[in-house]
Amino acid sequence: MNQRSDDVDDIELLLWRWALYRPEESRAHLKAQIREEVINLRSLEREAVLRHFWGNQTTAEIAVLMDLGERSIKKLIEMGLLTIKRRLIETMGDSITA
Repeated sequence: MNQRSDDVDDIELLLWRWALYRPEESRAHLKAQIREEVINLRSLEREAVLRHFWGNQTTAEIAVLMDLGERSIKKLIEMGLLTIKRRLIETMGDSITA
């Protein structure tokens, strides 16, 4: 696996690990925040992220459906996750990286 894919996996793991160690009301708030940030992504990033994480589609499947290269899909997912993380840190503070 290349470094960029590893970075995306690390970001996803960080977000979910952070969410697991929060009280239930904080987790509900985090889920709402993530949902809002996904909605606010650029349209191609949003579609790629939703298809991958909520639709459980592979990057190859998404590439065919979106008529893009697989590398482009990986980049869209990576950029979408980085944007979500950055915005969560801005709104929720540095505790998300702990």
